[in-house]
Amino acid sequence: MEPTLENSVLCIIIGMGRRRIRFSSFKNEERKKRNALSLVVSIRRDPIHAYGMSVASFNPVESVPDPEAPQDLSLPVSLPISFPLGIFHALEANSSCQLGRRLLKLSALPLSWVIASQSPVVLCKIQVQDGIKPTVLMSVLVKDEMLWAVTILNTTFTVDNFPLTNSLPPKLFTVSDVLNLISVLDFSKFCIGNPDFNMVEQWHQKKYTMHSYNGDRVGYIDDTLLPQTPTIRHRDCCLLLQQDARAMRCSPCSTYRSTLYIQAKKGRDEEGSSVTVNYRFLQLPELVERLERLHHSYRSLLKTAERLQKRIEDDTRKCAVVLDEESETYINDTIASPESEEYFKKLPPDSFQHLFWQQQVEAASRAKSSSMRWHPLMIRFCLYLRHKSGAAYEALRESGAIKLPSQRTLRDYTHYVKASSGFSYEVDLMVRSAANVDTCSEREKYVLLLIDEMYVREDLVFDRYTGKIIGFANMGDINNHLAKFEASLVSGDTSPPLAKTMVVIMIRGIFSKLQYPYAQFPCCALSGDQLYDPFWEAVGRVENCGLKVLGVTMDGSSANRKLMKLHQGDNTTGPVYRAVNPYCNERYIYFISDPPHLIKTVRNCWNKRVMWCRGKIITWDHLRWLYNVDTAQGAGLRLLPKLKLEHVNLTPFSKMRVDLAAQWLESDFLKYLEDWKISVMQRTGFSKAEKNKMLLSDETRYGLEMTCKSFIELVQFIFTVPSVDSFLSQRICQDPLERFFGLQRQRGGVHENPNVFEFTTNTQALRVVNSFCHAPYRGNCRSGPSEQQEDALHKPLSKRPRTSSITSDQADSLSMSSFSETISSDIVICVAINAMVADKSFGIQSSSAISALNTAKALVKWIPKNINEVESLQTQLQDILSPCIQSLSSSSTANATVRAKMWSKYHAVRTSAVYLDAWKAFLQKSSASQIETSPMFCQYVGHQLFLHLIKSSCTFTTNNGNCEIPLELSDEEIQALRYTAGYIPRSLKKKILKSSRDPEQQQDLVLCLDDLLSDGTEEPSESEEWLTALNRGGLLCVNNMTFELFYSMELEFRRHIGTEGINSDTAEMMEKNENVLFCWCIISASWEEECSSILLPMIIQLWITIRGYSLCSAWIEKYKLAQKKTVQKSKSLRKELAKD
Repeated sequence: MEPTLENSVLCIIIGMGRRRIRFSSFKNEERKKRNALSLVVSIRRDPIHAYGMSVASFNPVESVPDPEAPQDLSLPVSLPISFPLGIFHALEANSSCQLGRRLLKLSALPLSWVIASQSPVVLCKIQVQDGIKPTVLMSVLVKDEMLWAVTILNTTFTVDNFPLTNSLPPKLFTVSDVLNLISVLDFSKFCIGNPDFNMVEQWHQKKYTMHSYNGDRVGYIDDTLLPQTPTIRHRDCCLLLQQDARAMRCSPCSTYRSTLYIQAKKGRDEEGSSVTVNYRFLQLPELVERLERLHHSYRSLLKTAERLQKRIEDDTRKCAVVLDEESETYINDTIASPESEEYFKKLPPDSFQHLFWQQQVEAASRAKSSSMRWHPLMIRFCLYLRHKSGAAYEALRESGAIKLPSQRTLRDYTHYVKASSGFSYEVDLMVRSAANVDTCSEREKYVLLLIDEMYVREDLVFDRYTGKIIGFANMGDINNHLAKFEASLVSGDTSPPLAKTMVVIMIRGIFSKLQYPYAQFPCCALSGDQLYDPFWEAVGRVENCGLKVLGVTMDGSSANRKLMKLHQGDNTTGPVYRAVNPYCNERYIYFISDPPHLIKTVRNCWNKRVMWCRGKIITWDHLRWLYNVDTAQGAGLRLLPKLKLEHVNLTPFSKMRVDLAAQWLESDFLKYLEDWKISVMQRTGFSKAEKNKMLLSDETRYGLEMTCKSFIELVQFIFTVPSVDSFLSQRICQDPLERFFGLQRQRGGVHENPNVFEFTTNTQALRVVNSFCHAPYRGNCRSGPSEQQEDALHKPLSKRPRTSSITSDQADSLSMSSFSETISSDIVICVAINAMVADKSFGIQSSSAISALNTAKALVKWIPKNINEVESLQTQLQDILSPCIQSLSSSSTANATVRAKMWSKYHAVRTSAVYLDAWKAFLQKSSASQIETSPMFCQYVGHQLFLHLIKSSCTFTTNNGNCEIPLELSDEEIQALRYTAGYIPRSLKKKILKSSRDPEQQQDLVLCLDDLLSDGTEEPSESEEWLTALNRGGLLCVNNMTFELFYSMELEFRRHIGTEGINSDTAEMMEKNENVLFCWCIISASWEEECSSILLPMIIQLWITIRGYSLCSAWIEKYKLAQKKTVQKSKSLRKELAKD
């Protein structure tokens, strides 16, 4: 009968003395009983399968082996306990089969070892235990090449990875070698693994993991030795240990034990329902179990708090000292004691230490901290501390070690001007104060403008004080209009993009220490035409403040170069290095490319190109060779001590001094650049592209020529200014603006990539702090001493008023409102003159502003009687300006090229003689002929007319695309509305209880808020049922009438919201809405009138704030989906440059 795998049993019959072992198949229980000494051993399939064999290969046969079957297992094996080693033990065998026959003949195997196969040699060690099936613990395989391998519990080892000893030979040629290996295996013990962790069942349920984070197997369950007590082993378990080893487990299992302990502890802690599972997914027993656990945790924490409180009380009772009035007075007098006075006198009178001690003495003597008046220098110092860390400042203030103003007081100084982009009248006043325009000398009025951009994080923020949504690109009214016009032609979506950069304009004094961040504009993709209008408006406003702009410094970006080329005019040969100043005919505006940026671009060209000049090659290797020769001596005496390794390795932020003389620039340097270009272009045998690589790049060469020419003429003009005998070329660099960007990043700490709202808010604080802000240690420019004027530090700071009142300027603007009512709005010149009179910026006490304002006021009285003259002037100016926008109106797309042509033509027109003569003729006819008219008036009114022509020519239909809000609410939005409405009463209760209202009034207001909630008697609506299903015990549900109130408020909110935010009268319109008033009258029918009038504005204002923030979050999510990217913290430009 041919036995099968299912009904075959491999057995070993062991007799007395020298007996044979035979493998046979039987199922008959009677045959088992006939041999009392027989022992049925079931050989496991897995160990044999490790050698490429299976149980089926053990063919059951009778006691006589078949010589034709080499794999027959009917092998005569003797099993004496000991056998004297013969001389044959040391004879080398030629093959594995010969070695097997010798082992069989000599019967040299120890007890429990059997020969399972002769060719190849397979030796097995059998474990026999009572009540447990015999198991093959380990087996030895000797292959035909005499190489050996040991399989222990399904794991195979060779001589390379054998865990016990490395003294074994790689091949077994003799019986002695085999017995030596078996002896090593017998005199060893098994690694017990980790049997004490009862995780087998949990692992089968996949509650714990046996794999690492990358998917590799870490551990496994082994039940081979003791099936009743399985153990957990590491994947690298050695399985065997030395017999004399003290440890019970191998090193991998011992290390893995800590991981098992953590998982077991976590399993005990998370038995039952998980603490992170939502309540609605739990059954009633699980809910009860979690409630008991939370109650136990609460009681434990309560006992801990009571114990700590009692300890504090005991320590206070034992160690505290109660001061009487006399002791308190003594401590305060100690500060003002003669000893402190002596120390105070030792301090220099003009030092900050002297001021600080004086302020501390004064603050300690005050009965109330609110009565203290802090020195401006002390305010700046405190703002600097808070700038570094608001939490650290508050901790220092609350410690009582020193007296410091509250953060509310500091906010009154930093929020004197509302944080916003663009220009403002308040900033103009602060510039005049910082520059000391009224008292400074004539030469100190000359300034430069610095322009650069910094990358910011794309984000939207709802400003609850102004109702504006901040974060969209905003380069000025006309640029926004043109961008929407172009978007309407291309895609039809006129919603503004998110800002990616902030363009900052800074004022820097040429002969003064003025460094003031004047304006900032959020931008998405900056181009040269977008810079034109903000740049010239900044020039006009700075001139209006009483300062004189001589030039602008920018880096060599493409947008900045295009801005300069807009003023090219008739100059088509050389670089554009200056432009006519329309606000002052006596001066030019000089364009300067930042010298450190130019040096870096020259250095990069030197490094990346193989340049050629006058028959000689110029490469970076020349500088590297020079550096190596100079540093080879190593004694410290160098010919070029300032040449550092950073210069050779091209550190991105390394700076060099730019000390150039104007005469050398004009006579030698510019001529050298021209000769260099001519010598390269005269070479033969090279293409134009190859010749360009022998020169500096076109952008670098353009920047060098432009800066040199600007510097030459700028220096020549400067030395015509009275009392000027020296000039530092460092003043034309934009290092102050780079330091300002470093301070912006420093303000956020680790969060060094601010959004638009954070950038504008930080700017307000930095304007006040000024010189106390030290430049970052690792900045993009060299740091130097503070350049702020000492007297400016002691000047009083502008502070936000606690109450609002109508100023005289506002009263004047209100009185002039009748002008617009008598004149048609089609006459743009009249509208512009009226706007000038109402503009507070022209109320600044500077000569140009006063002259322009007086001209406008005189024309206000003259125009109503001479309206025909105004209409004639407007027609004449329109004929002059219309050719400028002809390309814009005729083009199918208003792209950057078309806009650039428009601004270029406009600048040529506004400075032309025809344009100025038209204004001159008009003013001579008017009543303003007796007034000295400033060019500011003509340029302001004419510019407003030009902007009106652009908007009239470029009309479009507004389509906000993804930012469009439907007026109707979906079912999901109705459910979310009820969910959010329940938050309003809870929030207002906390706010009212924390307020300084009368306690009785607080109680009445809280009771009124309770009337907004559902009492459970009304029939639940669908949204209320959804909220009830969602509620885990902490949500509040409003009643149906309150829900109708919030529904009406939401509809009114959607009518007023847009991409720019909400209007200032949105809250007022919501209070006047008929549906809102109807619902509120029903809700507050039983309330007192005072409570009703207090709560409704509070509810509306809080609802507007909540919806504003949620709307910004929704728009950001839509933007990420549309752009298929996140708006997480991105690398700043500094770090991107550092990669290069």
